Amino acid sequence: MHRFSLPTPLADTPCLEYDSLHRGSLTPAPPKDMMETSSSSETLTLPVAIAHPDSITHDVTWRDERITFRPLRADDGQRLARYFASLSPDTRRMFAPHPFTPQQAHSLCGDIDEDTMLRMVAVRPQSAPASIIAYFVLSFELPDEDRSRYQRYGVDLLAPICRFGPSVSDSFQRQGLGSALFPELLAIACRFGCTCLTLLGGVYVDNEQAIRFYEKAGLRKQGVFTNRNGRQSYDMALWLR
Repeated sequence: MHRFSLPTPLADTPCLEYDSLHRGSLTPAPPKDMMETSSSSETLTLPVAIAHPDSITHDVTWRDERITFRPLRADDGQRLARYFASLSPDTRRMFAPHPFTPQQAHSLCGDIDEDTMLRMVAVRPQSAPASIIAYFVLSFELPDEDRSRYQRYGVDLLAPICRFGPSVSDSFQRQGLGSALFPELLAIACRFGCTCLTLLGGVYVDNEQAIRFYEKAGLRKQGVFTNRNGRQSYDMALWLR
């Protein structure tokens, strides 16, 4: 029998007081200019983000190295294909949103303007050539399937939400890169006016490394479901407002 934590009201929510809420857990805190989403006129939309990628592009310091976290670009096809090809079978197996193939990489880069998701990459600009070392998928839609599933847990999701699916290069796992990038992801969700952060496709119950990371980041298990591949997965969520 699993016991899951239901959302509880917080005096300080991550979109308002993330730094104080998670002090000592994840650093750095999201840039202050990305946290100001107090009015609807300040809320970001996917078309605007795609049209103005610089608005959500930020440099992150990781192990004394500058990493650029930015939206995927049309000219990233070869870089993304190399990243996908470098991933181990275990890393591929743990990623639910789509397969990691060269064809998929070029297709994603060719359809950016029509994409219904925001795709972020972490790039080492000083490497030759510049290489992608992490890839995150963000969706701001709330499918009926997810809403119904959470309702079975006794949780009502309120749109807009941010569903995300992260991946990190095997060579950079367990080195704090995900922790360095997560506050930037959180800040983007706040700029989109999201009420909560959930996992895109959940996380496999046997993926202990990812579960530990998500729990450290503040997400909590909400329930268990069987995904489309027939595998048991946890739904996890972090309430932002």
